[in-house]
Amino acid sequence: RKSLNNHYKATRKKDTDIDWDFVYNTYNEFKTKQKFISVLEYPRIEGDDWIALICEKTNVRGESNMIVSNDHDIKQLVRSDIQYGWINFMSNEMYNNKNVFMPLNYKLFLSSIRNNNSEDIFNLNDNHTFLELCDNLTRTYKTNEIDWTQSLITKIISGDSSDNIKSVYLAKTTTGKLRGIGTKGAESILNEYLNEFGDVDMDDPDLAENIGDLICDKKKLSKDNIDKISVRVDENRKMIQLRTEFFPTEIK
Repeated sequence: RKSLNNHYKATRKKDTDIDWDFVYNTYNEFKTKQKFISVLEYPRIEGDDWIALICEKTNVRGESNMIVSNDHDIKQLVRSDIQYGWINFMSNEMYNNKNVFMPLNYKLFLSSIRNNNSEDIFNLNDNHTFLELCDNLTRTYKTNEIDWTQSLITKIISGDSSDNIKSVYLAKTTTGKLRGIGTKGAESILNEYLNEFGDVDMDDPDLAENIGDLICDKKKLSKDNIDKISVRVDENRKMIQLRTEFFPTEIK
């Protein structure tokens, strides 16, 4: 991402109240002494990229993933496939809030697992334990249903201030500051997209241009701005969407 945008995460500052030597020494000690956890590290690859690669490889084998993270970029990996029998969901705890993020219509997926769950004691599988885990989380945590494509598109349009990724459209306010499209505005544009073009297809070659067209309509801009906004949509997509095709071959 730094090679695409050298301002990526440039606004982040290291907290001077934290003893960073202690943090890094403790982390290195943890990595060398623990025996039951796989630690994956490689220069220029971030944690959510590793999670994306793990999900990709395990989903192909029909395996599910419980992701524990406070990083909301991960919402784009919250998906399920009834045909191949896998689901990716995410849980986190922040302060007193316990959240679990499940794919849209996850109850249909869990019902299909229950219907296929064997009661034959000579032909047991781990579905029962898995269903218990899901039921316990959705009962005790606040359950949020996620449409991964809509979550991703909204973030592409609005950008991510924590990573210094700007909105695809910026306008000057009366004070001279630049203001982008916020989450609410991005959701409004997405709803217009759904009404006009139907479900979002991330592989649609006209996706960026269609979004640019809708933003021009929404902001009452000349259609001459479509190309400029489309370029920014493509740039933000490269920064935000977790795509494993950019991984080094040796990592894959």
